[in-house]
Amino acid sequence: MMPVSIRARITLSMMAGIFGFLLLASFVIDRLVEGFVDAEVVQELKRSCDAYALFDDTRDALLVDKARTLARAPHLRAVLDTPEVDEETVAFALEAMADAVGEQLVLVADGSGRVVFRSGSNIDSVVDQPGASSVLDGGVYSGLWHESERSYVVAVSPVTLADTVLGLLAIGAPVDTDYARLLGRATSQDVTFIRGGRAIAHTCQSSRCVGLEQPLGGPENWEAIGPFTISRIVVGGAEHIATAIPIDDGRARVLLSRPLNEALTSFHAAKREMILIACLVASCAFLVSRRLAAHIAQPIQDLRVASENMAAGDLATRVHVSGHDELGTLGESFNGMASRMEGLVEDVTEKARAAEEASRAKAHFLSTMSHELRTPLNGILGFSQVLGQSQLSKEQNAHLAIVERSGRDLLRLIDDILAFAEIEAGKVDPEPIAFHLPTSIERALEGIRERAAKKGLELTIEIAESVPRRLVGDVHRLCQSLKHLAENAVKFTLQGSVRVEVEVQSEEAGEVVLEFAVTDTGIGIPLDRHDELFEAFTQVDSSPSRAHGGAGLGLALTREYVRLLHGECRCESTPGVGSTFHFSARFEKEATYVDLRGLPPDSGASGAGSAQHAADGASKRILIVEDNPANQRLVSVVVSRAGWKYRLAANGAECLKQFDGEHFDLILMDCQMPVMDGFEATRAIRERELDRGGHVPVIAVTANTQEGGREACHAAGMDGYLAKPFHPSALVQSIEAWLGAPT
Repeated sequence: MMPVSIRARITLSMMAGIFGFLLLASFVIDRLVEGFVDAEVVQELKRSCDAYALFDDTRDALLVDKARTLARAPHLRAVLDTPEVDEETVAFALEAMADAVGEQLVLVADGSGRVVFRSGSNIDSVVDQPGASSVLDGGVYSGLWHESERSYVVAVSPVTLADTVLGLLAIGAPVDTDYARLLGRATSQDVTFIRGGRAIAHTCQSSRCVGLEQPLGGPENWEAIGPFTISRIVVGGAEHIATAIPIDDGRARVLLSRPLNEALTSFHAAKREMILIACLVASCAFLVSRRLAAHIAQPIQDLRVASENMAAGDLATRVHVSGHDELGTLGESFNGMASRMEGLVEDVTEKARAAEEASRAKAHFLSTMSHELRTPLNGILGFSQVLGQSQLSKEQNAHLAIVERSGRDLLRLIDDILAFAEIEAGKVDPEPIAFHLPTSIERALEGIRERAAKKGLELTIEIAESVPRRLVGDVHRLCQSLKHLAENAVKFTLQGSVRVEVEVQSEEAGEVVLEFAVTDTGIGIPLDRHDELFEAFTQVDSSPSRAHGGAGLGLALTREYVRLLHGECRCESTPGVGSTFHFSARFEKEATYVDLRGLPPDSGASGAGSAQHAADGASKRILIVEDNPANQRLVSVVVSRAGWKYRLAANGAECLKQFDGEHFDLILMDCQMPVMDGFEATRAIRERELDRGGHVPVIAVTANTQEGGREACHAAGMDGYLAKPFHPSALVQSIEAWLGAPT
């Protein structure tokens, strides 16, 4: 579908508005005029009803007066009072009277009601006619008389002599078209007389006469016209307003009606003239709207094109401003906005570039700090453990234990700071693996249990029977969370116990949410400080004289680790009674895969490497690639004391030189070194092996423990991973996994 231009839209909108206004005006005028006409016709019908009543009264009065006068005629009395007069004489005399009266109905009856003379009628007896009995009794009557085919408007008077009723005289006129026309002139309406379900007389005063055969559409419409009410009926496609007047005690009706179309004819003619004039006005408006649309549409079209160019990245686009009206102001506003946006985009781009550089610098700083701090700590802790195997005095062993414990505390602080920095940078993702829950918790709390025992505290672990034992999830973050909470509990508890509980919070198909709780009987936490517990670098007691130290990162890290486990943390505590820290975590209930990271390829057992070399492990040669002298010394002491032979290389370049000239069964590779780092050296070794065959295991011994460090080592071609600082026994176990134990 083709898009409609702005010019066309404006033109069409204006035309639609004009024609809509005309249609609405026509509709409103129609309703107003029709309502006015209806009201006028209704009032006219009501006036016609009043005119009919006056006409009826006048007619009755005239007929009654004439009948009374004729009834007093001497000859009429003489005829009725002389029984012996022959019928021929009576007929001659009464016909002469009828001719003199000039009425179409003249009827004379004797005292018994027998008709002795009639003119223009087939009425033989007056006994069954309305008012006959009252007239014979001396009364007077005016109204309608009916015979089989005709109806008459009559006046009846008694003929009396000396208070004796000799008979009666009835005079009147037939109800026919002439009579209806007379009534129509009196009421100015169409008149229809109805008797016995049929029309007996009808006349039209309007120009559109229905006709005598079917006046007002026939009996089906007559029944719809109520007595003395205004009714609207449709006859021959034309609307009429009519009313009914009951006569003759309801046995007959007079219908007065008026067609509405005649009243509306002049109005419709005026409306046609108005529509013609409106069409001429609309044509002129169309021409004006086209020019106006062109004046409005072109600047808007220019704005649309400029907006599209700006959206496409052309921030230098501008529109031409040709006037100072609203459109010109709009164009100036657009140009100003474009200029400001261009400056803002440049500013944002510069800031984004600076932020990206700062992020890279921060990542590099973290990596460097991790390496630079862990490398000397590796020497401190490693030699502390080596010295611990020497013959030392009791005092020296005590001092050495302090050194090792201080180094471990410092290492833990470094790990926490680096882990928190990685979390803030968004570089930490869940690492799900299959694990055995009770074993993992026991190992995580092993060292803490020893510290609790030294303080005389009991550390217990209670796992509900409903808790699944085999799970899949980020067990490393789970253990770290439990360690932080348990360490705090032991730190702030002077006597009593620390209890670790695990229960099922909810369970679904394939998944389970566990609730962990660490409860102590320690000093407790005031309620007003609960909101600050999980904030970084925050402590409940931050005064210089506080009894317990710490950087305030443990609970903050716990909260972040629990979020990675899709859970939440909360605390319940009473000062002087103790505290309970709760957190939830979501796991898969069944292990669907096994994590093989760090295991030797194609091995399956820690001593698989021994199947590829001679059984005598002491004959194996190890190349130690390390640039730090302290770590060179530590690794070489551990390797030599374990019974393996070794050579040293200070960087990757020296490593490749010795690898090309000698045979080695395993390489311990540092990652960050001058001249050539461990990643580049390992890739070069793998390329050489493609040419000459064979495979020498390479174990990364690195201080880079940041997220993705292990994956980077594997991507470079390394077979194992050992983080600094390490325990000498861990190094020996890693080597034995490939070379077997030396004999």
